Amino acid sequence: MNEPLYAEVRNNYTFSPQDESDGLLAGITIDGWKTADDSEEGVVIAAVLLSRHGDIIVDWHDNSARQQKNVLDAIKEAKARLRDYSLPESDYKYACVVTGEIHGVVDAKTFSDAGEKVNWICKEAKLGVLRRPTILETTVELIDMKLPKTRGMLYCYHVRLRGVVKGSIPGDTEAEAKQNVFEEVIHFDYGRLDHARVGPIAVFPQRKQTDK
Repeated sequence: MNEPLYAEVRNNYTFSPQDESDGLLAGITIDGWKTADDSEEGVVIAAVLLSRHGDIIVDWHDNSARQQKNVLDAIKEAKARLRDYSLPESDYKYACVVTGEIHGVVDAKTFSDAGEKVNWICKEAKLGVLRRPTILETTVELIDMKLPKTRGMLYCYHVRLRGVVKGSIPGDTEAEAKQNVFEEVIHFDYGRLDHARVGPIAVFPQRKQTDK
């Protein structure tokens, strides 16, 4: 049996990002020490992050520790603590339906490769703003052009999506929260959802959790 890479693992450092433009609300670092030497400096194995939408993401810094049990246990505990993280009283929960279209260009050697890349983009949309989207229509076609240093062919794609969006959003009033929701959901990692339609939006205050 292989010896664990880290002899000691801790998850007792919680932080709040200074810049919230990346959509993160809080995080917990998973720190590790390879020996019991008090002079050894710990390293960050991973960071468990909570987004403003309530998603929990694990950002690995040391991929070699992905299978180590005490590391996985520390991550599991960190996830549980972040789920109980209290949102400000001025935040609102929301739910709405979004329909829209994504247009773009992918570089691929074959039509099949282009389709795989577009499918990957749709999969990423599931993990981002559009939760559990329904793919209404996907079309991929060859563009008769090449960009400098392009090794393959260029394919344009057009995807129609319908997704359920749930999360939390800041806002001092319900009207402001709804406007913030609209501005948030028509964007995702691969650009703007063209011709997106949002709504109706159900917004209600996020109750601040109290210690039991």
